[in-house]
Amino acid sequence: MLRKAAAVLLVLVGTTGGVLADPLISRNGEWMEEAVVKLIEKYYELSQRVERLEKQLAAEKKDAGTKEKDDGIKEKYQSRTKLRVRSCPRTRCSIVAVLEKGEVVSLVSRRGKWAFIETSDGVKGLVEGRYLQEYSY
Repeated sequence: MLRKAAAVLLVLVGTTGGVLADPLISRNGEWMEEAVVKLIEKYYELSQRVERLEKQLAAEKKDAGTKEKDDGIKEKYQSRTKLRVRSCPRTRCSIVAVLEKGEVVSLVSRRGKWAFIETSDGVKGLVEGRYLQEYSY
């Protein structure tokens, strides 16, 4: 494996015009294995750091997808009409609750035209988002 890594580094040295050659090649032209090993270790260290940052970014994007304010309070919406709260995002899914016109709910998240909400009683379900309007205090 070190020989393959050394071959790759040799190509890199050749493409940089020998700028990298001085610290990596000994007097008789052989690769110094310690330098190669250090470069490989650094590569793996950096690739692991990149993976951690990508996971962190994905988690932050997922958190940003929920409609919550910075203080942790969910945004309030109210129903425009009498509205059925369903167990899944289809009109043929079972009804878990019915909202009266003007009833205030907390918006947990949105997905397409459906909104995942929570009622003041703690009932969670899905409604069509077009039937909700922002609640002004």
